[in-house]
Amino acid sequence: MKALKNIILLTGYYGCGKTNLAVNLALDYCDAGEMVTLIDLDVVNPFFRSADFLTLLEEKGIELIAPRYANTLIDIPAVPREVSAAFSGRRRVIADVGGDDAGAAVLGRYGGEIERAGGADMAYLFSVYRPRTGSVKEVHDNIRAIEAVSGLKVTYLINSSNLGKETSSGDVSASLGFSNELSELTGIPLLMTVALGRIAGEVEGLYAVKRFVRLPWEPFEDE
Repeated sequence: MKALKNIILLTGYYGCGKTNLAVNLALDYCDAGEMVTLIDLDVVNPFFRSADFLTLLEEKGIELIAPRYANTLIDIPAVPREVSAAFSGRRRVIADVGGDDAGAAVLGRYGGEIERAGGADMAYLFSVYRPRTGSVKEVHDNIRAIEAVSGLKVTYLINSSNLGKETSSGDVSASLGFSNELSELTGIPLLMTVALGRIAGEVEGLYAVKRFVRLPWEPFEDE
């Protein structure tokens, strides 16, 4: 994977795979010997949270900063005060950000810290199999809205097109044309195409991930 800035911001519409990729990246950077902080900045969608994987992250020595009320029945869009210090520190920071302009607005308050830390790479995840990401124009419009409210530019695209555990290599391959069209329209380079490990070996150039985020009734299977 291309060398990225010390702060990586993951954004994209709901259900595109931000949280799953955030956990995978945190683990991969940790395995590479870096000190990692994972920040849950998604104050809009409370359904899938990085806090769900607190035990796994702690076992690896990864610091997790999540909303105080994550994993409770209380839904309050509060951002922990530790976030500012994390952006100002020297650890590798991966932030899971809300999926639209309302969710990304929280980044605006940290512009100073991010700039002083050398800036950030903000990656926009998209899945052609999710609502509101079925056309290049829809994705393009959402990117511009996120940039407008956050005050930051999307520097990379990430194709995370999937159908959950039913995903095939054909499903991933079918999304590659969309990726190229979107990159051409926006002028934003494609950083990677994400796929489960069992698929990554079947299509050249994919970034292999494990599927940590799953529906409540799905059993855990090593993928």
